[in-house]
Amino acid sequence: MVQQFGVDFEKCIEGSGDQVDTSNLSGGAKINRIFHERFPFELVKMEFDEKELRKEISYAIKNIHGVRQVQPACQKTISTPLHIFVPPLLSAVHFTLFIFFSVFSSDPCLKPHIQKRFFQCTENLKLAIC
Repeated sequence: MVQQFGVDFEKCIEGSGDQVDTSNLSGGAKINRIFHERFPFELVKMEFDEKELRKEISYAIKNIHGVRQVQPACQKTISTPLHIFVPPLLSAVHFTLFIFFSVFSSDPCLKPHIQKRFFQCTENLKLAIC
């Protein structure tokens, strides 16, 4: 029973199996489009001052004195610009969650598990970047 569920789950994402829809994209194809079209588009829309970023990196490099100072300087220099990527990343995660809900709307047992993983994913993204 569990194996059959896994196979059905995989077929839903891949769009394969008994019912192949030729008029709509499968769930996996929609998620692929999010990360290969939508996410890069969101990144291109963002604006940041590359000149200022290069200046900060230059100061961090110049201020390094000794082995112990390298890691904090690099951490500060890298983590500051990474904050600008949080909104596009979270947007991609939200779109993916929406697609999961639409693909698996017929199985209400999955909804709490998908939501739990969604919240874990967003928290991990925020912790990794911030």
